[in-house]
Amino acid sequence: FGVAYLGSRIALLLLLGRAFCHVVEARAVIKVYLIGFGIGALIWAASLFTHGTQMYWLWAIALGFDMLVPWYIWKTQSKGTAINAEHIPERFGLFTIIVLGENMFAVVNGLQKHVWTSENIIVAALSFILAVTIWWTYFQHIDRAAGEVKLGSGQPYIYSHYPLLLGIVAVGIGTMRLIAGSGTGSVADATLAILLGGYAFWWLGGVLLHFITCPQEASTVSALLRNVVIAVLIVLIWFYGRGQSALVIIAAMCGLALLYALWDGAARSQSKTGL
Repeated sequence: FGVAYLGSRIALLLLLGRAFCHVVEARAVIKVYLIGFGIGALIWAASLFTHGTQMYWLWAIALGFDMLVPWYIWKTQSKGTAINAEHIPERFGLFTIIVLGENMFAVVNGLQKHVWTSENIIVAALSFILAVTIWWTYFQHIDRAAGEVKLGSGQPYIYSHYPLLLGIVAVGIGTMRLIAGSGTGSVADATLAILLGGYAFWWLGGVLLHFITCPQEASTVSALLRNVVIAVLIVLIWFYGRGQSALVIIAAMCGLALLYALWDGAARSQSKTGL
């Protein structure tokens, strides 16, 4: 992993060096990227000669340089360096679709030899509805972002996808465990934690996206109330879902996801119409 990541940074540095030679107008900005990313790459290369905790600390320092450079450029040389507000949301939207698709494929592939009953078929169908609802709500956030807001350095928008994508993957793992264990009694606490925790991470990423793309709308009393209600419902599902069947759990999760999607969509429509 360390060698592969270092290779990707070296490739980026070579491309930046090529741009530095041919695009005179951008040399001031590219120079900062070359220095900052170059230091990060050197620290990463040094980590390959260490082991254990030392290696991970060096990785963290190197990633710190990689994350700080765009912030520094945006703050000091902001003219002409802002992130394209159409391109970045479109790219990350495509990546999120890929993650969702791979997640659903992994669930189907992992259950292909499973013995199906009426209960786990219903659980699987509701799991699909949950995945579709996640997709639906995410692209409501994308609609807010694409071409309508200033994303600045792009760092908040980009890194808010970490909890969001981690949550999507965890929901996929949780639903696969849920389907496989349906019809065998109550759901294991670990399965509930993965599924519900995954949805909580995904929801948190969505909340961050909302604050980044529409800070005024996200700061309204109704938006804050909506997020508090969703957080409370997540906690309630955890406390009252323990010991329940897979069908009850997935039904509650679908209800939560649909409520959030419809509520969020209605708020977005009202903000567009000025009501």
